[in-house]
Amino acid sequence: MQQIIYLEVDDDITTIRNRLEWAQAPRVLLVIPRGCPALHRPLDFKLLRRQVDALGIEVALVSKDPVVQDLAYEHKFSIFSTTKRGQRARRWRKAGEGEILRPPARPQPRWSLGSALEKNPSLRRALRVARQVLASGIFLIVVGVLILGAYLVVPGAKIVLMPASEVVSVTVPLTASPTVEAVDVEQLLLPARIVEARVEGRAQIPTTGTKDAPDAPATGTVVFINRSAVSVTVPKGTAVSTSAGTPIRFLTLEDVTLPPTVGGIARVGVQAAEPGPIGNVGVNLINRVEGPMAVKVRVTNDEPTGGGTVKQASMVTPADKERLRAALLQQLQQKAYAAMTEELSESEFVPAESLQVELILVENYDKFVEEVADTLGLEMRIVVSGVVIDEADAEPLMLKMLHGQVRSGFDLLPETIHLQRGQVIGVRQEDRAVQFVMEGTGVMAAHLDVSLIQEAIRGQTVEFAQDYLRANVPLRAEPQVTLSPEWLPGKRIPWLPLRINVVVQAGE
Repeated sequence: MQQIIYLEVDDDITTIRNRLEWAQAPRVLLVIPRGCPALHRPLDFKLLRRQVDALGIEVALVSKDPVVQDLAYEHKFSIFSTTKRGQRARRWRKAGEGEILRPPARPQPRWSLGSALEKNPSLRRALRVARQVLASGIFLIVVGVLILGAYLVVPGAKIVLMPASEVVSVTVPLTASPTVEAVDVEQLLLPARIVEARVEGRAQIPTTGTKDAPDAPATGTVVFINRSAVSVTVPKGTAVSTSAGTPIRFLTLEDVTLPPTVGGIARVGVQAAEPGPIGNVGVNLINRVEGPMAVKVRVTNDEPTGGGTVKQASMVTPADKERLRAALLQQLQQKAYAAMTEELSESEFVPAESLQVELILVENYDKFVEEVADTLGLEMRIVVSGVVIDEADAEPLMLKMLHGQVRSGFDLLPETIHLQRGQVIGVRQEDRAVQFVMEGTGVMAAHLDVSLIQEAIRGQTVEFAQDYLRANVPLRAEPQVTLSPEWLPGKRIPWLPLRINVVVQAGE
């Protein structure tokens, strides 16, 4: 029974010995791959022989490496060039056997150039001369090829051309509507969409109305009359009033004590409870005492009260409310506009003219009309809508319009195209369609056939090339022709179109 063990490229002698310990057959054929460093030293074969003898097995090698073959022969191992030959061999060499069949040496040819040269000196001299002639010929051929290649490849020309150019521009009125689903180039229609924003805020303005308002309260004196025969003290702040019509109240300014006799009197100062001329009353009109003192004393005024005045005060007018409402609505719409634009892409915009208040959720004023106040405040919470338009939708339409302005023989330069949104013309309230203007500009330059130019001027003088370009190519400036390197004689355009670099500067 035989077992074939295929070694790996990175296996060493230690790995080989370990793998032999796990062999399952008495005869093992080790296949050594090309590039494997194992078994390239005499020491490796001595260790392998010791392992084989200890295990009591037969081992043969398969390798085409001459180093491995020689070492295997010296250390009494059978060596085969292929695995099949090792499998077909009936008997492998064992330790102690000194004979092994090696491949026969190649037969030497009867005649060789080396032996002929050794025997014939004249032949050696002829061969040396032939080599020198051949080397010189090869050198001349290489030099000629290099010179020809340099003539064809080394020279270069740079031709800078500035073709004739013109600015083209278009101004197109467009309509963007939420009812349009796709761009309509013929009708100049763009799609749009509605967005909403909920905002709230508060504003305050000075009031503009004026009216008379109470200023200083009226003052005077009253006479208290004792109803009993005991002394009575009327405390400060006791309220007295008129009895006819709407009662007008007054308050005493100090304590007063009436003598202990019926009809005893005492005089005390009073002040109207409310400011203004309402407290200016005539004689004997203050005749009622309020509170528990009414059963103890009577009151009257033997002199009229006076000093109650009015002043001009600011008050809220209906115009103030309208003005404040309009200002706050404008402020909230600006706030909603800012919130909407934060959610848009770079190419989208919301025309301020398209903003519309959809719903007023809260509207609270802090004063009433004709109320005396220096300021009027308003708090509002509203829902604002706007129309979103994508400028990118207008790009294909504008490009078509610009290309329609380009004359025959000219090309529109893509890098010069500039599109800009103009003013908003108006907004239709029935469908929220926005009418606005788009402006487009670009540069059209004369079309230049670079390959035709290269073919026409190759191999020609610089003067011929310049005259040809002036006469046959529409330019806006003189052509610039530069040859490199400058030290080459002839001052001609290269023959190879590949070496003619035509630079077209279309314009700014």
